[in-house]
Amino acid sequence: CVTWGHPVTTGISTIDYFISSSLTEPANGGEAYTERLIQLDGFVTPIADPSNRSLEDNVSEYAKTQRILCPQSLFKFHPTFDALIGKILKHSPNTELILLHGSHDAWTARIEARFRRSIPEVLDRVKLEPRTNRVSFMQSIASSQLVLDTSHFCGGLTTYEALAMETPVVTLPGDYLRSRVSLGLYHKMGLNDCIASDEVEYIDIAVRLLKDARFKTAVCNGIHKLKHGIFCIQESVDQHAVFFQNVMLGNEA
Repeated sequence: CVTWGHPVTTGISTIDYFISSSLTEPANGGEAYTERLIQLDGFVTPIADPSNRSLEDNVSEYAKTQRILCPQSLFKFHPTFDALIGKILKHSPNTELILLHGSHDAWTARIEARFRRSIPEVLDRVKLEPRTNRVSFMQSIASSQLVLDTSHFCGGLTTYEALAMETPVVTLPGDYLRSRVSLGLYHKMGLNDCIASDEVEYIDIAVRLLKDARFKTAVCNGIHKLKHGIFCIQESVDQHAVFFQNVMLGNEA
């Protein structure tokens, strides 16, 4: 069995099952896997709430700056995402976008060089910050107006972390699991305000969160009220147990 750590098929004939979630897979999801697709009702991993509300005392240094954050690994930045960044910043001239340095220096250099070609008009407001410890990372999330989810290959744990800190994540789900994890978390919570159907709506949602205080407050209140539904979910453990028991007994999964 494999699951969503690297959320694509292995293509290996001796791997029998890909364990996923009905919340994240499209209707024809099984067509994307050589493995047999198993869809649990919830999420395949029970994540503990990582928030620590004492962090609120330490984020005042960012309060006067309108920051948006895209904390994904740089290998997730598809070239078509550059235009979305450019348009959001163009419509929000007082906003900075914060990215994190790549795990390898070459990744950082390459993305900077690409941005100089693709979005030169807003490049001065795209900041690449050093990778940091967990407390500082969570502070950065908490102090950001919103988090941008990369298209084509979205966040996983980082979306959990952002929602734990009640920071909205704008997401654009695609046709495959790797771009639909944030979608599944929002569906689990019963929130749809930050799920875009296309690139235009993605830009519109991000800009509205930056400019419409009532909308932003309503979204954050919804996250605050419903985020408990995505953390420490025992049902995923129970469903795994049933699945493995069936398979080991030779029953159909």
